[in-house]
Amino acid sequence: MAFKVAEPKDLCRNLQEAVDEDHSLPDDIKVEDALKSWIDQPGYPLITVIRNYESNEIVVNQQRFLSSREEVDTEGLSWYIPLSITTSKNPDMNDTKPSVWLKGGTRELVLRTSENLTWTSEDWVVFNVDQTGYYRVNYDTQNWKLLADELHKGFPYTIGTLNRAQIIDDAFNLAYSDVVHFTMALDIIKYVKYENEYSVWITANRHLLNMNRRLDGHSYELYYGRFLQHLTEDHFAHLDVFEDFYGRDSIAKAMKIPIVRMFLVAMLTLPGSK
Repeated sequence: MAFKVAEPKDLCRNLQEAVDEDHSLPDDIKVEDALKSWIDQPGYPLITVIRNYESNEIVVNQQRFLSSREEVDTEGLSWYIPLSITTSKNPDMNDTKPSVWLKGGTRELVLRTSENLTWTSEDWVVFNVDQTGYYRVNYDTQNWKLLADELHKGFPYTIGTLNRAQIIDDAFNLAYSDVVHFTMALDIIKYVKYENEYSVWITANRHLLNMNRRLDGHSYELYYGRFLQHLTEDHFAHLDVFEDFYGRDSIAKAMKIPIVRMFLVAMLTLPGSK
């Protein structure tokens, strides 16, 4: 398009030509349609994953994610969403290629096991591998519990670092908007007692301190202070947060020290932590 005016249709046309060459999109999905669903609409989607543990089917539906409890999606918006999936049967946190697309105008999709993607009623499933898609994921209660159990097994983690952060972030944001119970989000985040990755602690720190601001009253402070202490006391001992760490600890540990110090400040203001 040298020396010419480029319009959105020109971008879509050239991208479509590239897609047609390497077959990177299903034949029934056009680049322009997919892009328009993201460019011309407000917000972003929430994917809800409901599993039938008897038939082994997974029902996936989409709706606009609304952070406020009072908001309602009156327009029934939908997007073209690449769904990358991994399961505990054969976990692969490096394969971010979509297993299937949830197309715009399609509110619900039924998934069944295949030769390349299998699961049983005892296996957890994770959508949005390595958090490559721009959407939140909600699971049925049983799958949330399966994910919590997996995280509480500790190191070495089967679920990748970015997905561990995603699970925490999605669980709390869904709890704030009354989609899931806070008990579920708290049950998941308890595993960070064993977590050493900075990116996961960044996410956990944001939501735990947000919880601290939301709680009001002596009884809440008493128990929440003890909860924070339970999550962080081993990290304090391991990191020597009040000592000079330069030259002794790894960069990842050094970066995590300010996060743990934030927790310490929060804890020292709570009666239950003294």
